[in-house]
Order: sequence, then C-alpha cells, then structure tokens
Amino acid sequence: MVMTAAAAAPHVSHAQAAQPASKPVVFSEPTFAGASAPTADSQPNLSESGWRNEISSIEVQVGTWDFFTDENFGGESMRLAAGPYPMLVPEWSKRIGSSMFVQPGAARGMMLWVRDP
Repeated sequence: MVMTAAAAAPHVSHAQAAQPASKPVVFSEPTFAGASAPTADSQPNLSESGWRNEISSIEVQVGTWDFFTDENFGGESMRLAAGPYPMLVPEWSKRIGSSMFVQPGAARGMMLWVRDP
C-alpha cells in the first residue's frame, strides 16, 4: 500500500511480518523532489493510490524491487537493488504502473535503466 505522509501505518499480516523490511520511497520529481510516499508492499495497481505514471525518482532503502510499466506486473520491467535512483531515464520516468518486492538484502548498486543526474 503506497501511503501519503499523513496516512497511518497499514496493518501487517503474518506473511508480511515474515519478510525483512524492504521499503522503496517513490518521488514525483527527479532528484527526490516533489511528493513522496514510502511503501512496504508490492503494488499491483499504482492507479489505486494515484501514483501510476507519476514516479520520477526512487530510493530503495533495503532489498530488491521490480518496477513495471503496466499495472498487474505487466509490460516492461526494471530491477532495482538498494540504493538511490535520483533520475530515471526517459523510458521509465513517469511510466511505472506497478512494483513488486523481489528479495531482501542490503546490497546496493544494481541499476537497470537508470541514469545519474
């Protein structure tokens, strides 16, 4: 569930509690500017939270996540490991429809389809 800063913490199921903490924070503008929202869950439909085609930069705090151009984990995908992604390339900026938690871990630096500012 993507949350706004004012939203309360979501209920955590037993299955979610078993997963190590892995949180990307998405931003509406490059270089971590604009509106932002953290999430700890896979997001099959970003349109439900108003974030579909709104993401321009991402900070993956822990773990590895896949991002997809379409909702329901469809279309093209990019995998991001823990690390800062201040500027997504044009092929990805404002083109993300869903995201999925892949694996826990603290490794930083795997970048696909990402360019530094």
